[in-house]
Amino acid sequence: MTASITAAGNRFHALTPASLSKSEKSSVVTLALAVLKQRQRPGRLLKSPRAIADFLRLKLAGRRNEVFGVIFLDTRLRLIAVAELFNGTIDGATVYTRVVVQQAL
Repeated sequence: MTASITAAGNRFHALTPASLSKSEKSSVVTLALAVLKQRQRPGRLLKSPRAIADFLRLKLAGRRNEVFGVIFLDTRLRLIAVAELFNGTIDGATVYTRVVVQQAL
């Protein structure tokens, strides 16, 4: 978090990494991960490419190898489930169409 966030009612607007102890930083990270996990819940609306990119950035952060997955949405673009179907090497993943279709059904 940075001092540039100054929205009214934001209790954390003046918080900076330098002002936190090691244990406080750990607590902030744990809290942030809990908030982000809540945003990934089924029923979340993913109606724009930006929303999907943000969702996937969080979901796939830290991956060293390629992952092929499927995002299942309902007709109103709400998240039903996410399935990681194939893992690959650093530069590719083998994908079997039959498995993708089975998951969709």
